[in-house]
Amino acid sequence: MDKLNLTGFLMLFASVGTLVYQGVASMMFKGSWKMLTIANSIDEKNLAFINGISTQYIQNAANYIIQTPLFILFICIGVLCFILGMFVKT
Repeated sequence: MDKLNLTGFLMLFASVGTLVYQGVASMMFKGSWKMLTIANSIDEKNLAFINGISTQYIQNAANYIIQTPLFILFICIGVLCFILGMFVKT
């Protein structure tokens, strides 16, 4: 198995694990479904460098990525690894 395919499987497994964790956490605390994002996981002061990026397009892209739910991020990275694995032969 290629390293990129293995990484893709691990990313898809991580997305399923994240969804299961969110489901169990929402049942335990009887709250609404709270999406795990990078912004929720990391302190605000560690992400403050994004506001210092001079190019507005890159700043908007970085803000979009840190606000995306983690399971969607893991799925996208996993699919990207599978696609790259089809074209890159080692």
